[in-house]
Amino acid sequence: MVTTNDRVLMGRWGTERSYDELSKMPDPKKRGSRHNPMRFDRSIDLVYQSVTGWNFEIEDPHYYINNSRTAMIMTMTLAKDGLAFNKDGDYITAMMKTSTNSTWATEFYAGSGTRVCSNGLIWADHQFKGKNTLNAEGSLRLKLIDLIERLPQIVGVLNEQWEHYDNYDLSSRQQSNDILVQAAESDVISYRDIPHVKEHWETPEHPEFKGRNLGNMVQAFTSHQRTKSPFETPSFSRKLITFMDDYSDRRKEQSHEPDSQIRPLQTVHPDA
Repeated sequence: MVTTNDRVLMGRWGTERSYDELSKMPDPKKRGSRHNPMRFDRSIDLVYQSVTGWNFEIEDPHYYINNSRTAMIMTMTLAKDGLAFNKDGDYITAMMKTSTNSTWATEFYAGSGTRVCSNGLIWADHQFKGKNTLNAEGSLRLKLIDLIERLPQIVGVLNEQWEHYDNYDLSSRQQSNDILVQAAESDVISYRDIPHVKEHWETPEHPEFKGRNLGNMVQAFTSHQRTKSPFETPSFSRKLITFMDDYSDRRKEQSHEPDSQIRPLQTVHPDA
């Protein structure tokens, strides 16, 4: 599900187009003997064929092309009866990005989002990338089928991960401040982002996010990320989830260390 804010940000990069408009664009030009760019509508067709072939449905698709008409982003929700996350209302969100001038390879990401706020978190463990060379179409089809085939397993992994996050207590103000500082130190966010993420944590947008646990801290990070370019989402998500996994394990190991090891938020200057 793409939010209105996402569409505004996409609009700064390019324009949302219909499938019909994309199908009327001229064939892309080759940039060498091995370069074999796919038409945007053909890339979309392959996604539909691969997804529906495994009894998934694509919901809420959107297509965006840049101003030079050489790059495209496709966002979508993947749905299947009986396949859902543990958290109420969660679903599978996916994104494909591709180009016809070698600016981007063709990349496909699958992850989780929430219908409450459509945070669009992309779990980078579940992605693939392919070059636009002579066998690009066949390679894309095989990689898509492989990913779609593994989605039930992926959902199971995500369920376990969210359960871990939701059961990880962050009721201590000192601990929640600590995680924000360490996220900046780990380059997940900038120091200037700390007060904004802190605001989402202390004043969540939705009552579902008021619980003081690691899962809702993830929501605070992603709520702030929605104010930035959606093209940064895969990289941000990868860093965020890696950090959260590492942090929660590290916090278990540090649970018996003195409180002096926890650095309060107010000791960090935003311009550091």
